[in-house]
Amino acid sequence: MFLVAFFLTSADVAVDLPAFDQTVILQRCADRHGSDVDGQFRCLKDEMEDHYQFQLLWTHDRPENRTVYRQCLASHWEEPEQPDWGMAGFCAEKNTKPEVEASQSGGAFNVKAAAAFCMQEEPKPTASVEGRTSEINNAACLSDQAAGHRGFRLLRAQIAKGAADLDAKALDFCYQAWIEEKAEEGGSDWNMANFCAHQQYSARVLLNKLNSRR
Repeated sequence: MFLVAFFLTSADVAVDLPAFDQTVILQRCADRHGSDVDGQFRCLKDEMEDHYQFQLLWTHDRPENRTVYRQCLASHWEEPEQPDWGMAGFCAEKNTKPEVEASQSGGAFNVKAAAAFCMQEEPKPTASVEGRTSEINNAACLSDQAAGHRGFRLLRAQIAKGAADLDAKALDFCYQAWIEEKAEEGGSDWNMANFCAHQQYSARVLLNKLNSRR
């Protein structure tokens, strides 16, 4: 697989973060999708991308945040010796505190702006046990937005260190599409900006591998 070499060698990973085991994941995907070969391939690609995003958090986020990441790995551990990388990443997203991301990003993540976006996206109020209508509960949406900003921020920082101009332009494309243009429409979406950025980055890796084989 073209992407495998990159994902297995891209960072100095601490010993307590398991490496991506291609053999185990291939078998897992085969078990899930049976004779659907395209489904197996998409499953493998998704797991590789999920592993890379988790590895990005582990290696580039602040070390004190690894406690939560360890808990997410333990909660979604599957035999043999490999977590469900997608669920572990989902767990990490849901445990992201918006105020912490705002602080650790130097204020680049705006909690009030994210809250306004979430109210626009999820305008339905919730009812309390007593039957009274409460304020909009957008905690999950806020965590997603904070996690999206963190992922985008860490990926951009990593790319900047490598001085990869084309990768930087790909991230700029995502920033313009989901932050700048959406801001004009009333709300920026960091979750989608981060998803777009990682898709762009994976595509660049694949293209680089293909070009190197010419």
